[in-house]
Amino acid sequence: MSVQVELQGRYSVARLHALHDYMTNLSTKRLVLICLLTPLPCLAFGLLNDAMPLAPPEAGVYANWRLWIRAWAATCFVDGSVVLQMGQSTPRLKMQARHVLTIGLLAGTISIAVVFIAAALLVFPLPFGMLAAAPPSVLVMFVCFAYIWGPQWRVDAALRRDVKRQMDVFTCQVALTFVYPLYIFGFVSFRGSSQTLFVIVLPFIKLVGKNWISRTLADQHDVKPETVIFNVEVFNALYVSNALQNASSLSATGAIMAVDLLQFWLSMLDVMEVLKDVKQLMTKIPHGHPVASENFLQLALRMVAVEAKRKATAKIPTGGETWKSGNFSSKENGLDAQRDAEALAPFAASNRTEAMGKISCRCEHRSSLSAHQVIVLRCALKPAYTRIPSHLPPRVLFITEYLVLVEYTEVVLPIVYSTTASSLMLWRVEGQAIDGRCSFVVAALGLHRMVLFQLPNCAYYPSLAELSSAQFWATITNVLSYGALEFASLIMTIVILQRVLGLASLRQLAFVLDTQAELVQTKLVVWFVYIMQVSLVHLGAFRVAFLELEDMCSWSE
Repeated sequence: MSVQVELQGRYSVARLHALHDYMTNLSTKRLVLICLLTPLPCLAFGLLNDAMPLAPPEAGVYANWRLWIRAWAATCFVDGSVVLQMGQSTPRLKMQARHVLTIGLLAGTISIAVVFIAAALLVFPLPFGMLAAAPPSVLVMFVCFAYIWGPQWRVDAALRRDVKRQMDVFTCQVALTFVYPLYIFGFVSFRGSSQTLFVIVLPFIKLVGKNWISRTLADQHDVKPETVIFNVEVFNALYVSNALQNASSLSATGAIMAVDLLQFWLSMLDVMEVLKDVKQLMTKIPHGHPVASENFLQLALRMVAVEAKRKATAKIPTGGETWKSGNFSSKENGLDAQRDAEALAPFAASNRTEAMGKISCRCEHRSSLSAHQVIVLRCALKPAYTRIPSHLPPRVLFITEYLVLVEYTEVVLPIVYSTTASSLMLWRVEGQAIDGRCSFVVAALGLHRMVLFQLPNCAYYPSLAELSSAQFWATITNVLSYGALEFASLIMTIVILQRVLGLASLRQLAFVLDTQAELVQTKLVVWFVYIMQVSLVHLGAFRVAFLELEDMCSWSE
């Protein structure tokens, strides 16, 4: 099996139809709003989390009561959201709101109590304070799941399998909360060429995380892209932004961007190899034929309908079959064409809708294909048709969903990260004149100046505390440059998919962001809030346990 996660799944027939119906009815206005508004909740929660001013760490454990209120609220929210994700992904659990609230409050309260007691008895700030909260939370959640749903899954093997999968995904999520912060500590501990070389570790972390979740979900292909991307890719995009902000040299910044470009290029090579036969298939459709004006999604639905009809009438085996055309004798062509036309009729009737807009993905008024039109189409497609496995059309749409989601997160999250960092930083220049360039950037990021000026916790984030305004805007420029690079790759992906498949991939993006909004938003908000506060000095910030390593790194310079 390929290690490229985008090659490890395929659409179900139900998802094919759901995508087609959604794209047919989606307005351009709704498309734009979905793409623009999706990241706003995580941005709002990130800013709200820092709205409460904190006392300095030197004031001690008890004087920092605001910190513990904030940490308790954030941890309860994160734990409750994780429980909600598991319930959404395993509907047979029949999880209710009271379950989410109870487990979230119990896990968050116990974990923060453990961290508070340890800080009061040992040292404050407690090293790895944020990470220290994870084991108690995990233990409480496992105990609660076993107590509430244990009797149910012990007698239901299928439910037990689904719960185990979600627990394995959760284990990966917990592992990421340890691995990525440790990576960033290692990154900022190095300087110069050592930091540049350390960049190559990041894609390996991402590759392992993506394959962990993808292989855990096994045949749950319809949720794979969303689950993988809004866990691993969100972590990766935010920590790449963090690394860019902490890069000590232009070479390190360039290495981060070069590694990302290399990953994009390798991914596109694999994808284009898969799309090669598809492109050949679509170019062989006769000009003027009713199918010639359709995009790949519509063609895929036709092919799936034909295959379903053949399986029902000829009892063709389901495993490893290909789209065969036989010897194409006149009699066989006539019989097959009659059967195919019957199979295609319901789909053609369902497509008698208005055009979707001024895009290529549209369905025009048309009637069912006649038997003669099916014969013409099958004869024209015969050379390519015989080489295309039956699962390829759904597999291609799985790939396109994965690609456009990856590129979207890698564009949006650096901008959101920069916006939050800007909010934390700008309170320091309150009362000073802000130059035109800063005003333009802030306006472009869409934040009101009064909100930005009331976030006093910047001094407690090591990556921001000692930066001058000029240095800060230089680091933000690095992050936004990375976002611009990702935006270019997003545009390239959209153009390639449009030219090869005639598919409006932005509408496929909106399909995921809209129809799976609860899953998307819980993951985005949880990981953004967690990642943005993990480096807060009150929560340890890795300063004690690694002093010896820091000294070694400084000595090596």
